[in-house]
Amino acid sequence: MHRNLRFLLLFSAMVAVTVSGTLIVVVGDYLATLDYHHRVATSMAQVIDVHLRRLTQGAEIALKRTVELASAAGGSAGLHDQEAWRQIRDYLDPVTGGDTIWIVDRDGKVVLDSSSFPGSGARVADRAYFAAGRQDTGVFVGPAIRSRLTDRIVITLTRGLRDAEGRFDGVAGINIDADWLLSFYALLQPEMKAEIAVFRRDGSTVINNRDLMAMIDPAADPVPLWYHGGSMPPAGLLADFDPDAHLVARAEVEGYDLEVVVRLDRGEALARWQVRTRNNAIVAALGGMTLAAVVLLGIRSFERERAALAAAREASAELALARHDALTGLASRGLFLELANAAAAHAAGQGDHVAALYIDLDGFKLVNDRFGHDRGDAVLIEAARVIDGAIRSADIAGRIGGDEFVVCLIGPAAAIGRAMQHAAERIQAGVAGIGDGVACSIGMASAAADRVDLPALLRQADEAMREAKAQGKNRIVMAPPPGGTAPQRRDGQGRRP
Repeated sequence: MHRNLRFLLLFSAMVAVTVSGTLIVVVGDYLATLDYHHRVATSMAQVIDVHLRRLTQGAEIALKRTVELASAAGGSAGLHDQEAWRQIRDYLDPVTGGDTIWIVDRDGKVVLDSSSFPGSGARVADRAYFAAGRQDTGVFVGPAIRSRLTDRIVITLTRGLRDAEGRFDGVAGINIDADWLLSFYALLQPEMKAEIAVFRRDGSTVINNRDLMAMIDPAADPVPLWYHGGSMPPAGLLADFDPDAHLVARAEVEGYDLEVVVRLDRGEALARWQVRTRNNAIVAALGGMTLAAVVLLGIRSFERERAALAAAREASAELALARHDALTGLASRGLFLELANAAAAHAAGQGDHVAALYIDLDGFKLVNDRFGHDRGDAVLIEAARVIDGAIRSADIAGRIGGDEFVVCLIGPAAAIGRAMQHAAERIQAGVAGIGDGVACSIGMASAAADRVDLPALLRQADEAMREAKAQGKNRIVMAPPPGGTAPQRRDGQGRRP
């Protein structure tokens, strides 16, 4: 009896230890899973914030030039000739995702738009941006609407026009393709689908990736998605979300009264945790119904399973880290090719071109030899910062090894040449400013997106870069088209000799 009691106590202690250990693991795993997905949502919101600020700043430059054009013509009534039409088309070219630039007169009639000449004469006096232009509210970022010029869903950035006496004279605006924005948001969701929305500070929805068609439908419920109430609460949108159902992150787009909100479904985020928890519960239940020896074997099996889970998490973290260069933070070769191929596939449907820049640092080995690897690493980090700062928000940069970097650009055929030349010159000037005799040689190549072979395009750019090296370094060389002549050389400032 005494032995049985001891065995029962030992068995009970083992069961208690097993259950307690399982609960500790389950709770810790639960908290770690929630923290990981919340950090994912926060990172997405921050990326979208930066992207929106770059996009709106670029669009605002084109809009400012359009307003100046109207002023020089004596007002909206003076803009009816083809020369003005050609000018606003040129203003639109550098705007990533730009759909149309247009001008309406004081009565709300479109007098000039970049999509066609002569314009459609559409009436837009009922639009929210027209009322905002009358009130002279500065740059107005409006909600997604269906364009009466191109019949596409667009986001509008507008500014009111004033005549010499300061009276309202119409509105100038630029439309951003909503599908282009949603395609970019889709690239940010490799693991699980997130709901993304951009709100105005008055509570109206600018864009969302959940049900864009319902948002622009006049018959749809006017209450903004995800929250209820007339105006945004002082604490922001987080006050109106159910924390038991969602994981939410937000970011404010400074200067434009916009707020980015990213929402993850809590149940989906915890799905794998629930599977792991179910498995752990089964192990604990079986352990409680077996003899002490079986319980001990079960504990060892559980510990092996926990070690395997930790190894799987570590391998997953290493895989995520491998997708980015650990030193510079730029995309690795694999991630670069993945993002560039996705961008090229989207561009193929638009009739756009793909361009590649292949950048190799000149004088880098001397820096390593003279000052050591710490200075060499600092040069690589600074070069990556220069490259990332010299390109547009939609362009893709990566480090593919050593002191070699690549950039992928997308744009219309008529503008891709200017875009890659401008980016190459900015990169060359920025790298030259690093000091210690560091410069760079750049090779460029481009092709139509519907026919592009990205690895082959990179090889062309690489060959052009090697030609730049052969010509004395610190050069920009354009690869010839297939079957063309020798690469076109530029001097150290990117100009043809």
